[in-house]
Amino acid sequence: MKKLVLLLCILLVAAMVMPVSALKFKDMSDNHWAAKSVYDLVNRGITQGFPDGTFRGNEKLTRYETAMFLSKMADSIEENFGKLGGSVAGESADLTGVKADVRALKAEVANLRRAKASAPAGTPGGLAISGSFMVDAKVAGLLGSATEKIASRAEVYDYRLQLAGSKDLGAGNTLKVGLDTMDYGWYGAALAPDFAKNLIDAAVNLKLDWSAAGFDSPMAVTLSVGPGPKAVSNAAVPADNGTIMDREYNEIAAASSIWGVGLKLAGIAVTSANTGATLNKNGQLGLGFNLGDGIPGFGGVKLGLGGEYMIAGAANETHIALDLAGTVGIPTIGLGIKVANSSAAGGSSNDKLLIAAGLGLNDVWNSGTVVGIQVARVGALYAVNAANLIDATGRDVFNRALTNDLMDIGGTITQSVSDTLKVKGLVDYRASADGTYSNKAQANMTLEGGIDYEIAPMASLNVAYRYFQRPTSVGVTTTTADFLKAGLTYTF
Repeated sequence: MKKLVLLLCILLVAAMVMPVSALKFKDMSDNHWAAKSVYDLVNRGITQGFPDGTFRGNEKLTRYETAMFLSKMADSIEENFGKLGGSVAGESADLTGVKADVRALKAEVANLRRAKASAPAGTPGGLAISGSFMVDAKVAGLLGSATEKIASRAEVYDYRLQLAGSKDLGAGNTLKVGLDTMDYGWYGAALAPDFAKNLIDAAVNLKLDWSAAGFDSPMAVTLSVGPGPKAVSNAAVPADNGTIMDREYNEIAAASSIWGVGLKLAGIAVTSANTGATLNKNGQLGLGFNLGDGIPGFGGVKLGLGGEYMIAGAANETHIALDLAGTVGIPTIGLGIKVANSSAAGGSSNDKLLIAAGLGLNDVWNSGTVVGIQVARVGALYAVNAANLIDATGRDVFNRALTNDLMDIGGTITQSVSDTLKVKGLVDYRASADGTYSNKAQANMTLEGGIDYEIAPMASLNVAYRYFQRPTSVGVTTTTADFLKAGLTYTF
């Protein structure tokens, strides 16, 4: 028990002295309930997410990824022993024991890394292969009446194969090549003309020591090529449309910290899969500041200041964003706020404004219940050049892109019934930016409930029902849609 207390103390000291990172995961908003914990690990250098700028919090870890995570955590703990010093009186014997445990952990991980690096490519340990295979069956169009424009009954059998081969190049440098069948496996020939061009992506991660130039941490440089995120589109299952499948962008990014301030620079080019022509260019600059516990009633507060410059054809625009995230009172309650403004021409100031907020309750009642709530308002002209950068305005709880002229309210709840069984619920409500629901094409409501059951290590069963509705006054072909899904996912 005393060793556990000492480890917690060490990690607490590390959290107080570590500079904030400017790295932002595009699939996790600053107001997500787990954002503070995730970015604390980023600040300690324990994780950097995926090369495409996503964290993928719902994916499982491979054994190699677990080994790297534990090794980096051990490094972080050991580096902060000196900061702990002798402040814990009478615990020297236990401190020695903890140090021995850390050294043993690092030795075990080092042996695994050596075995992996020394093996020839293509054999276990040479090139680490990880991925997942998903297969599910959907039955759509279950509910409705003669007066509703409901989607027709349809049965769809989907699969998605994701493979990643990664090679540790030493000194923190890695090479990763990915294969993803994406929508081709999900909905037949939806991407057939571009299948081969969208199949492969790759990323190189480099760690450069710029301490001589005054940087507090190594410069993390990422070079990636890929088709970029894609959104599901299938007339047979309209309730599933818009769900984003994350892929690598054509991107170069660099992140580090100097004088305690996190810094990130990135450049993205979205290109046509058929011609290679550039559709959209995006330059990003991010700064991160750790305010710690300096605000009364709040803890672990982080302030982010970001800017991006988007070019699409002859048009261009600039977005300036301010992010504030932290915990309220106790670490299990997280709060985040984002305010951003666009330089788009025309319209009023409200038309160019994005405001988002989120609240997370992470098992506050010690009952295994996790609740998340997020609200966003996007002005009608906020991202007029974002057609080829589908997550420029953020995402909802169903991982769908937000659009201009939108008011979005979403919530999630997850109840752990046991170590292997979870019950989940999601809801999302969309209206125009002024709150109007009827006569608005972007207005809709989505509800989903289901279970996740771990039937074996690395294998899970998912059963869910989703209901989707749009205003009948819009005049669209389908105003009501639903589906019942049962699927298996194996991660390796």
